[in-house]
Amino acid sequence: MIEVELDENTPMRFYGEGDGGEVLAFIRLCPHCGRFVKPDAHVKVNGLEQVSEEPNATCSKCGQVTMIFSGWWPTKN
Repeated sequence: MIEVELDENTPMRFYGEGDGGEVLAFIRLCPHCGRFVKPDAHVKVNGLEQVSEEPNATCSKCGQVTMIFSGWWPTKN
């Protein structure tokens, strides 16, 4: 797995809103080779708001991969 330092230039993908008004944040890099990935339209979350570890993006080199989950981020009001 690659290591990523988050800053304003980190490529991110955000999904939906949780019950508390947060969004799921993922880092749009392949966890294997570090290339940009094309995120899927949806990600799976169970009833406990845990993110599925199923593939949710496509890397041009590695194929289907699971983006790095950054966490639940608050939305800007």
